[in-house]
Amino acid sequence: MQTEKPTPRTVQRSYHLSLSDGNRWCFSADHRNTHVLENLARIMRLNQGSLNSSPNLIFCSKRSGKEKGANKNTHTYKPFRFWKHNDGQDLFCETSDNRGLEIQYLHMWYGLLPIYQQSSNIGGLAVHGALAELNGEGFLMVAPGGAGKSTCYRRFPNYWQPLCDDESLVVLDERKKYRAHPFPTWSNYLWKRSRMTWDVQHSVPLKGLFFLEKADNDTVESLGGGKAAGLLNASTNQVFEKYCRVMNKQNQRILRQMLFKSVCRMAKQIPSYRLRVSRHGRFWEKMEAATSNQGK
Repeated sequence: MQTEKPTPRTVQRSYHLSLSDGNRWCFSADHRNTHVLENLARIMRLNQGSLNSSPNLIFCSKRSGKEKGANKNTHTYKPFRFWKHNDGQDLFCETSDNRGLEIQYLHMWYGLLPIYQQSSNIGGLAVHGALAELNGEGFLMVAPGGAGKSTCYRRFPNYWQPLCDDESLVVLDERKKYRAHPFPTWSNYLWKRSRMTWDVQHSVPLKGLFFLEKADNDTVESLGGGKAAGLLNASTNQVFEKYCRVMNKQNQRILRQMLFKSVCRMAKQIPSYRLRVSRHGRFWEKMEAATSNQGK
C-alpha cells in the first residue's frame, strides 16, 4: 500500500522553522500524526503557516508493503526511518503505527536529524551543551550527560537568561558569524519531568565555549584550538550517535568527516575554556571574567 503523501489540499495545518543560517523548514504530518505535529510545534514554539517552497518534513506512519516511488536512499531502522519520493523534495520521517507517548516524543526527536544535518552542511554543529544568554550574547557550556549542565542551568542568577540545558544548534549566519539556537531537552518529556517549551527560532551570537568539569573550586582556563576541537568533536558526535542508526555506513562516514571540518573551524574561531565548577560556587563570574578579557 502506498503511503499517502500530504498536499496543500490534504494537510490541515503546518508549522514553520527559520534558522539564522537562512535554512527554512515546513513541518506537516499525515492524519495519523497530527498530534505529533501539534506537540512538536508547541514544544518548539513554531508558528503556523502553509505548505510552501521550503523543504517539507512530514511525520507519517508506516504502512504495509513497499512505498511506490520511494527512492534508493530509504534507510530502514525500526521504529524510525527517513525516505523521499522520487518526484519531489519532501522528506518523510516514518515510524511504526504506535500511539505510545514515548514513541511520539522519539518521533519528534529523530525528526530533527534533517534540520541538524542541513545546517551542518554549511558549517554549523549540533552540540550537547547548555546555552545561556548574557547582554545579548551566548555562552555554551559543553559536557556529556551527568556532568552538571542542568544544575548550572538552574543556578544562573537573575541577570542571566538560561535558554536550554541539553542540545544547542550552532549555525553560521550570512556574515559567517556563529549564532546558537536553543533546542528541546527531550528527556524531560520521555521521563515526565516537566513540560517546558523552547523558542528554537531565537538565536544569540556565540561568545565562548566552556567545557564543563566538576571540581572543588571554580576555575576557568583558556584552551588551545587542538584541545577544544577534540572536546567539541566528542560532543557533536554524541548528539549524532542516535541519528547514525538511520544511516548506512557510507553516509555515517560522510557525516562524521563533514562534522569534523566544522568542528575544526569553530574551535579555531570561538574562544574556548575549561570551566571547573564547584557545588556552591559562583561559576558564572568566572565565565564573565574570562570573556571580558577577549581581544585585550
